[in-house]
Amino acid sequence: MSKKKLLFITDPYESLAPYREDTSLRMIEAALDLGHDCNLTSYLSLSQDMTTLSCLAYQCVPDHANRIEITEPKTLNLKSFDEIHYRLDPPVDAHYLAPLH
Repeated sequence: MSKKKLLFITDPYESLAPYREDTSLRMIEAALDLGHDCNLTSYLSLSQDMTTLSCLAYQCVPDHANRIEITEPKTLNLKSFDEIHYRLDPPVDAHYLAPLH
């Protein structure tokens, strides 16, 4: 299996961190174990200008104490990712659907 660059769009990390068993974090942990480059962003950090869709993303790294640690955020073009996983908590409403447009 080749290494992929993955982006997980979730609720803000601060809301996930207290719940270390959050499924998005467990998916990131599994992807890291497989050797993939994982990045995490909040749907709130997505932005678009005339030609580019970007986000403020944190690179995820394995951490034995916390299972996953995040680095300082960087602005990245969404086209730079091989896969994007959209993992917001419901309800499915306009707030949930807006980033998908």
